[in-house]
Amino acid sequence: LFLPGRLEKLSSWSQYGNPLNKYIRHYEGLSYNVDSLHQKHQRAKRAVSHEDQFLRLDFHAHGRHFNLRMKRDTSLFSDEFKVETSNKVLDYDTSHIYTGHIYGEEGSFSHGSVIDGRFEGFIQTRGGTFYVEPAERYIKDRTLPFHSVIYHEDDINYPHKYGPQGGCADHSVFERMRKYQMTGVEEVTQIPQEEHAANGPELLRKKRTTSAEKNTCQLYIQTDHLFFKYYGTREAVIAQINTTADEKDPTNPFRFPNIGVEKFLELNSEQNHDDYCLAYVFTDRDFDDGVLGLAWVGAPSGSSGGICEKSKLYSDGKKKSLNTGIITVQNYGSHVPPKVSHITFAHEVGHNFGSPVKYYYVPHVPCSSLLHFLHLQANLALDKLLPQIEINIFFSTANQG
Repeated sequence: LFLPGRLEKLSSWSQYGNPLNKYIRHYEGLSYNVDSLHQKHQRAKRAVSHEDQFLRLDFHAHGRHFNLRMKRDTSLFSDEFKVETSNKVLDYDTSHIYTGHIYGEEGSFSHGSVIDGRFEGFIQTRGGTFYVEPAERYIKDRTLPFHSVIYHEDDINYPHKYGPQGGCADHSVFERMRKYQMTGVEEVTQIPQEEHAANGPELLRKKRTTSAEKNTCQLYIQTDHLFFKYYGTREAVIAQINTTADEKDPTNPFRFPNIGVEKFLELNSEQNHDDYCLAYVFTDRDFDDGVLGLAWVGAPSGSSGGICEKSKLYSDGKKKSLNTGIITVQNYGSHVPPKVSHITFAHEVGHNFGSPVKYYYVPHVPCSSLLHFLHLQANLALDKLLPQIEINIFFSTANQG
């Protein structure tokens, strides 16, 4: 029995073993002409003819040839997509996002961005998925003979391999959160009879509109200044799916560098997120105990928290939205590969949907209790999960709520 895809994956590790960091045990460098790809991107951006709309990228790595054919992905962002910064709203060009395939390879798929002539994203092949990232994200040496790195999904060491709770907060954190969720105070709002009658038709229209959109979940995503600093440009941040604000802005709740994971989630929860099903903050912080993500678990009747939970008053006298979560891309001083962040995000959303916190080991899943369908979606990469969700992108942490 001949399995070329599997042999390719095995040979990648056994012949080379060139670690990028403690989470990526083998990578190869890419040094294709970035000026040429940038020019191709500019032509594709202005293209009128069907043929000119395609972007071609060819390179050799991991013992095989990659002959990419990509086209601008217009499905990821809505036509009304705008970027809100601290002081203005921008119409934003998303032409750097591409989707495609390997020419001549049935079933292949690629998705990513082209910024300053460099492709960043993932490439699915018969032999598994490869990830491409800028080299400086991992290696600070400016004299490198290559500008990008490419590695295979089989060469990723997941943080959970350092222990059953790798990437998760410990039991005491979740126990404190569970007890807090039970202290919510329900507010009863009395609507005057005249106002109720006057607003009746309008409320009915809104209800009908909402009913027609029950297949759409609005997800509010922010990133803090440390996430923006790591990725470097607004385009690169949007390619990951989202942003930032000024670290010196006194209205930025995330401006301080040494915020613990529970406090960081609390700061997100102190904003009013009633307009959204879920609200997440992405950051580049090294939380204690290697925590990669934290979210409020969807709770049964008599408790608060989880998807679509509205802002309410709690026992500490503060109003909070417990339909929230946070994700970091750093773990014990090293940046984690995108796939780890994809799975972590899907895992935390699983908690929001009510997947309980359990303490047993499940292979390939950080923590343990991810809903099975979300795990499958995460393995297809976050870039394929998010287009199924209506996303609201925010480019500032100032004056929110």
